[in-house]
Amino acid sequence: PWSFWPEGVNMGLSPDFIIPYLQRGMLRPGLLELLTHLRAIGATIVVYTHSEEKWAAKVCEAMERVAGWQFIKHIFSRMDCKDGHPEFQARKSLEHVRNELRRLYDMHWPTEENTVMFDDDGN
Repeated sequence: PWSFWPEGVNMGLSPDFIIPYLQRGMLRPGLLELLTHLRAIGATIVVYTHSEEKWAAKVCEAMERVAGWQFIKHIFSRMDCKDGHPEFQARKSLEHVRNELRRLYDMHWPTEENTVMFDDDGN
């Protein structure tokens, strides 16, 4: 490991590095069509992941660049998971997301009843 980080060198993978993987199939089939529909109906899209925040931001930026528009209102990351360390099992909370959207964006309409959440794991 370097004791310093050279100027002009990305720290870790960049969105530019991730984009070709998304274009070759890393994006779930139908995702761009779903995002287009959600955009058309005025949906608010947030990402809630157990990934580290800096990594999630890079992947999300790459996804938005592939889509051709910004669609992510907010990224909730590992720091937003309510987990029981040291097992590090994610305990995602839709209530937490709702409360943070209300607090951060003065959005008073989000409820568990009018929210759709897609999750690709059992946590």
